[in-house]
Amino acid sequence: ASTTKAIVADDKSVFISDCGHPKAIEELTRLQSAGEIGAVEGIWITHYHDDHTQLVNEAKRRFGAKVYVQREMLDIIENPVAYQMPCLFPESIRVDHVMEHGQSVDWKGFKLTAYHFPGQTLYHAGLLVEKDGFKVFFTGDSFANWGVDDYCSQHRCFLGPESGYEKCFQILLETRPNILMAAHWGPLPVSSEYLQQSLALFRERERLYQ
Repeated sequence: ASTTKAIVADDKSVFISDCGHPKAIEELTRLQSAGEIGAVEGIWITHYHDDHTQLVNEAKRRFGAKVYVQREMLDIIENPVAYQMPCLFPESIRVDHVMEHGQSVDWKGFKLTAYHFPGQTLYHAGLLVEKDGFKVFFTGDSFANWGVDDYCSQHRCFLGPESGYEKCFQILLETRPNILMAAHWGPLPVSSEYLQQSLALFRERERLYQ
């Protein structure tokens, strides 16, 4: 439903990524009523944009889910009106679990690892989900179905090894996920060749800007 994706455990409990559209609440409620899923236990927020956050508080109230946020995201999620950013949902969301860069937690047989993943915006996080040797990386909006969300050289693309997509590429090369789970587009394949080529292009762009 829109930007929301779900991890479903063997006992049917659910951990979702983002909740920004009424259809997400409707679909989760329908699936619960049909007995297809159980409790909605957790919500991971990839970034602050309203189409990813607007219904998070409703999901907390409706399902009792706990909110998980990566450290670099914490303040803009809990204190959004302190920021002047585009597509910002102004309602504060109380965070239940703050995760550091590279920190892992176990949930129902899944290993969840948080990363600062500043692609589309500096206030963005990624989540690596592992089970039985299979790896899925939830990228939020930092990747699209065509790859890097890079419309022109100054749009959303911060340059430097710890600033933007270069950091994202390095994380993906290190974690080696089997697939990416993009918020708007769903599962996407990714190859190390694509990441290495993109990394080289961004480093060349930084030299050109200098």
